[in-house]
Amino acid sequence: MDEATKCPVCGMPVRIVYRGDGAADHYEPMQLGDAALIPNPCPPALADYLRVKRLGKKTVALVGAALNTGPWYPGGEEGVEIWTCNEMHAIPWVKEEHFTRWFQLQPKWSFTTDIEFKHW
Repeated sequence: MDEATKCPVCGMPVRIVYRGDGAADHYEPMQLGDAALIPNPCPPALADYLRVKRLGKKTVALVGAALNTGPWYPGGEEGVEIWTCNEMHAIPWVKEEHFTRWFQLQPKWSFTTDIEFKHW
């Protein structure tokens, strides 16, 4: 039996593996596909603090694929441009309607080749 949680050091999703008697044995990194499915909302106090800091300013949020902070982007917030890149559309927490710019940084062959694409 195992359960998903976060690493106490880096905050990345990990899976705790339990022994037969129910004691925790060890933890191991999760595959990106599994980890991207775990909700990771921005802590409310931090979201409020950042919202206040952005008031009256032009803001661009550059969103990457880091699972420990990527889902914290201020999607749908008035006056914030949100930029990302590459195949971010394959990540479950990405809402394409929130993004105002999408950059393709990969070589052209990587997104024009006819291959079966599976999200992480």
